[in-house]
Amino acid sequence: MNSKAKGNRFELAISHEFSERWNDTFKRVPQSGAIVGGKNRIKLLTLRDDAQQIFSADIICPRWFPFALELKNYGPDNGPNMYTLLETDSKILDNWLAQAKGDAVFARKKYMIIFNVTRRSCFIIVDYADFVQHCIKKPEDMPKKFIVYNTSIIIDKKEFLDNYIVAYFPSRN
Repeated sequence: MNSKAKGNRFELAISHEFSERWNDTFKRVPQSGAIVGGKNRIKLLTLRDDAQQIFSADIICPRWFPFALELKNYGPDNGPNMYTLLETDSKILDNWLAQAKGDAVFARKKYMIIFNVTRRSCFIIVDYADFVQHCIKKPEDMPKKFIVYNTSIIIDKKEFLDNYIVAYFPSRN
């Protein structure tokens, strides 16, 4: 399967999962990032403010949702190697973070990267300081397993969604 189709399937799966979880509409951005992503970022500046917010990331999220979502779906040999993140930086991860942070600025939201490594696991990356501010009241509130990478935290997707994300929007509990 080609990587574009694999990425599209992952975006569709996450949009369905989030729509069901919060009983609201999350949709893939048409043509994914092709309209205003990457080298087409300059086109984003010509759009209305609300369109900039909508088309900045991979998923169109409800207004109340505080994150701009960047999704990545990699095979077991292509994604970042979680075992070496403590010893060295990852160019792949650095590129993802730069893209997600840029998208979040245009969307006027916080960044979130959701990345899947086929037949391994799915992770969420958010800003570490923001995570601690919203989710951690005492040391034992920290996740059981996590990696702090530069200014971000990497957490298992299921653990983050089941235990932490609600702290970012308490009125939606």
